[in-house]
Amino acid sequence: MKGWKLLCHDIREGLWKKRGFYLFSIFVAMLSGIELGNQITALKKVEKLDGAGSLMDYWIYLMQGKEPYQFSLDQMYEFPVIWIGFFLFFFMAVNVHPIYDLEHWGYQMVTRVKSRGAWWLSKCIWCLLCCLAYFALAAFATLLMAVANGAKISMEPTWYVMESFSEQRVMELSLPMLLILTVAAPCLMAYFFALLQMVLSLRLHSLVSFCILTGVVMASAYARSYFLPGNWGMPYRMDLVAGKGLHVGMCFALLLSGIFLCILIGKFLFDRQNILEKV
Repeated sequence: MKGWKLLCHDIREGLWKKRGFYLFSIFVAMLSGIELGNQITALKKVEKLDGAGSLMDYWIYLMQGKEPYQFSLDQMYEFPVIWIGFFLFFFMAVNVHPIYDLEHWGYQMVTRVKSRGAWWLSKCIWCLLCCLAYFALAAFATLLMAVANGAKISMEPTWYVMESFSEQRVMELSLPMLLILTVAAPCLMAYFFALLQMVLSLRLHSLVSFCILTGVVMASAYARSYFLPGNWGMPYRMDLVAGKGLHVGMCFALLLSGIFLCILIGKFLFDRQNILEKV
């Protein structure tokens, strides 16, 4: 019961009262929808194609990321601004509450429930709920943009959209695999990064933690490597999409292991945290 009250407190203070931060999800999804809609319109004029894509096309475009950087004198690298912005805004949304809560209410809360573990577990569950809410808002905005652009409300990608703005291999994937790559993997990656940010904030300033995550995401946008966690949830870097990309199973194993380790390490650090210094 006390754990439930802690969670309700986190939802009220860290999600509902800070709901303005989560509107960035809608903003980025709408920008992505506008960009893809304009590109499809331009393509139709040149190729004389019918239709305006599908809902899945818009979602894939938002979540897919970009191919890794390759030096070329003929073509400039297209920085995945939308993909980076989507995740950085999420890190901003979940950055402030845990440490702010610890500094203002943490001592009272931990003393009242007599369990540091309950406080940390509540923050981990709150973080997951924030992630789900953020992605749900993005999905809603994507649906609105698809409807506004006259796209077909279908979970099947369109061949000419994938061929021009993604990878043709996407057309060979089943719907469950598409959802795994474009929903489950990005969501788990966002949750992992949010937990990592909380763990770092137990020892570092929250701004420093955010800057570290920003650096990791920026580096992941340039290079494809298992050592850069931003690749673990980027569909464009997966072998099923990119051919020679990262193995999907390995990426999920790394994500789940990272989440588990963050929860354990955070619990270990918080058990040894002098919360009186935070009051």
